[in-house]
Amino acid sequence: MLLELIKAKTLLDEDYIKETCLNSNALYSSFYLPKKNGKLRKIYHPHKELKAFQRILHDNVLAYSKVHSASMAYSSGSSIKRNAERHSEKKFLLRMDFRSFFESISSKDVFQFCEKTLSNQFSGWDRFDSDMFTNFVCYKNSLVMGAVTSPSIANLILYEFDDSLSTFCSSIGVTYTRYADDMYFSTNTRNVLKEVERRVYKIVEKLQLPNDLKINTSKTYHSSKSRRRLVTGLVLTCEGSVSLGRKKKREVRSLIFKWDSLTDEEKQSLSGYLSYAKSIEPDFINRLCMKYGSNIVKNVLEYSPE
Repeated sequence: MLLELIKAKTLLDEDYIKETCLNSNALYSSFYLPKKNGKLRKIYHPHKELKAFQRILHDNVLAYSKVHSASMAYSSGSSIKRNAERHSEKKFLLRMDFRSFFESISSKDVFQFCEKTLSNQFSGWDRFDSDMFTNFVCYKNSLVMGAVTSPSIANLILYEFDDSLSTFCSSIGVTYTRYADDMYFSTNTRNVLKEVERRVYKIVEKLQLPNDLKINTSKTYHSSKSRRRLVTGLVLTCEGSVSLGRKKKREVRSLIFKWDSLTDEEKQSLSGYLSYAKSIEPDFINRLCMKYGSNIVKNVLEYSPE
């Protein structure tokens, strides 16, 4: 099935598609991006032809699979703001995180997902399709950050995990969402989230697909209205709304004030962040217009280097 699909979408020869599939590990380059903690994150970039094949699989296979409602990243209608809003009116918050999220999902997990889920969704899907799909989307026996298909596959493979956790949380009055590898839990009942934390470990331990997830214990964090609550980088206010946060707003105001002295790179960065801020907290943009003038704010938003 997949071979015919890729042939129809690319008009490429069968042998070329098979050869690309078999040699897919050689069709990646890598680079590093800095993390917030100062460490480096390795990104794997698929070469042009492999990326095109992954895009076909994403748009024509993965896009038709069901993502759990608790999953708030990489799916239609999901967003950072929507994820934060799910928790904005709750007093107590727990954040947990998976360690090496994509890399912990092995090629065996992906193959099992194909056999268990995709074979039931698509008529004519067989073991050859599962092998081909797995080869195209994995690098050295796991998912990697940078592949077109990794986010969607991770979301879909975690459906059972999300469902088990959602059912438990719902039964004790806790809201649960997952944004990629970040899990968030919120409630208005004191001390309940300790029980949730224990349950997460139990579910992960028993999980068969994927079977090598690990919790990053250093990133487990409990907070409440008496402390700063952050969800996917956004601040939950005591009034029950979602905000960019005072620190970030001060930084933006300072950069707008110094606009003429900024480098092109700094201007591009500020322009991009202001567009993001507009989608999160539009009132902040209105206040900037009142303070600096709408023309200046518009120039920042529409900035493009010559």
